[in-house]
Amino acid sequence: MDIKDIYTIFPAIGAIAVVLGTLMYVMSKLRNDRYDLELKKMHLDVMRQSLERKSYEANDLLMSDPSRWKNVNHLLLEAIKSQDSTIQEEKTGPFNTSFFDAAGIDIGKIKEIKKRVFVLTPFHPKYEPTYHTIKNVCTRLGLECMRGDEQFKPGAVLSHILELIAQASIVIVNIDGRNPNVYYELGIAHAMGKKTILVASDIESVPFDMKAQRIVLHKSKTELEHNLTSSLARSVVDN
Repeated sequence: MDIKDIYTIFPAIGAIAVVLGTLMYVMSKLRNDRYDLELKKMHLDVMRQSLERKSYEANDLLMSDPSRWKNVNHLLLEAIKSQDSTIQEEKTGPFNTSFFDAAGIDIGKIKEIKKRVFVLTPFHPKYEPTYHTIKNVCTRLGLECMRGDEQFKPGAVLSHILELIAQASIVIVNIDGRNPNVYYELGIAHAMGKKTILVASDIESVPFDMKAQRIVLHKSKTELEHNLTSSLARSVVDN
């Protein structure tokens, strides 16, 4: 190899080195960007979980005071107080369907399904075990159990929930967490005259206005299974 060949090879090697270096830089940057993205997602997940937990804790604190709970849940209380009169009005006169009409629901055409149980529960991983225990108890008793997110239907979420409540013969309500949506839907179930079973893990966390109602209390999965089975069996017989 003479000197001319050496001068020819060096630029080529340099170009290859530049290309390889550029590729290595780009790949390294992509890896770093992907790592940063995953790290940000992880931080966002942790932040979301922390905010959800603090939200539930703040809600528990807010609702523990009777006057505050009454102010926040006045619609629920009005629904409970008017339940008997609403049912009587339905039996003796025209039932006001304007609420359902506005939601696009023809309430008069919805038929109650004899063995359908609808569960009102906060949609949070914390309450998943309770829901699955409820569903297992229902299944053992030959009942169809479902909640709002298990059946996809296009359209407004509220309309979907109203239809499912109307179809159910029994509504089970997990009031742990004092979720406003759950209480709102419970009020609607009461107004429809639905047979309801309330479930809670601690009587002290139950809002004071609801402590007089029959509540299935539980400290463990086994206790929930036993107590709910008894309550559901009575409800099925009464139906």
